[in-house]
Amino acid sequence: MNVRIALCLGAWIALCAGCSDGECEPDCAGKDCGDDGCGGTCGPGCGELGTCVDGSCECEFEACGGTCCEDGQVCYGSSCCTPACDLIDCGDDGCGGDCGECPGAAGYCDADGFCQDLIAGLTRDPCEENHPICQTTAGCVLAEDEYVEGDFPGFRSFSFETQAAATVALELLFSGPFEEGAYEITRYGAGCADASGGNQRFTPGVPVVDSDAVDGSGEYLVEIYSETTAHYFLRISIE
Repeated sequence: MNVRIALCLGAWIALCAGCSDGECEPDCAGKDCGDDGCGGTCGPGCGELGTCVDGSCECEFEACGGTCCEDGQVCYGSSCCTPACDLIDCGDDGCGGDCGECPGAAGYCDADGFCQDLIAGLTRDPCEENHPICQTTAGCVLAEDEYVEGDFPGFRSFSFETQAAATVALELLFSGPFEEGAYEITRYGAGCADASGGNQRFTPGVPVVDSDAVDGSGEYLVEIYSETTAHYFLRISIE
């Protein structure tokens, strides 16, 4: 056989592999897309489902609910979702995740999605004195420019001073490994009378704010008892 004829015949046989009676039979077994072997394509094709790779549709980014998410989106439930973190520092991103953690040992995320630091600009008071007050002792006289740090479970007492009637807020933030337990704050009025207090419940990373009004100038005792296991930061503000 002439060599040229043999080469042409081989090429025709390769081209018409799978032909029957001179017609090409498409081969789409196991394919959703791509070449069918006869100059056509296998269906249903990819459409918005990404790019055809070896007969299968693959998303460039993340697949979700029968479609492909765009760059920067995540799959939330069965829909593509764009995290909303452009205008906030922390908190819920609207897609089942969060927008990041706040720096610092006493950093926390406020209700508006911005990072705050409970002890920024304050000086630590060890609060380990035996300051006499109310026929007992307190660990320290805590000022507004100071904070106390420690670990519960246990007991902590301190006092504060005011020059006139005011509202005094005690802010307590728990961090680190956390195991909830009973917790109580007891506040004494001027002259150690009219003790008030109550059990509190809290969430780690969210400050507990206990506010109360005092009638005038003086020194006031606060006692905190907690069975909660956690590291804590404590400060006061007087208005």
